[in-house]
Amino acid sequence: MESNANPENDISLILAAEDYSEEEFLDNHYFSGDDNFTILSLIAHGPVLLSGGRGYGKSALLKRAEYECRKKSTILGF
Repeated sequence: MESNANPENDISLILAAEDYSEEEFLDNHYFSGDDNFTILSLIAHGPVLLSGGRGYGKSALLKRAEYECRKKSTILGF
């Protein structure tokens, strides 16, 4: 049996936002207007509860909020 070990044929499936490098995450994630509102709410002062089932994008929203805060040198705690 012949192996397809050629790196050009390597298709990787990443299931979780936290498994992406920052560059890959920014290149591969699109956020809608509603998502951007949620991200702004996460950055704003005060507690925010994110709820949803597995795979709904909670980690992706938090990762983007973290990126925006670091870009603006904002202190953020999760």
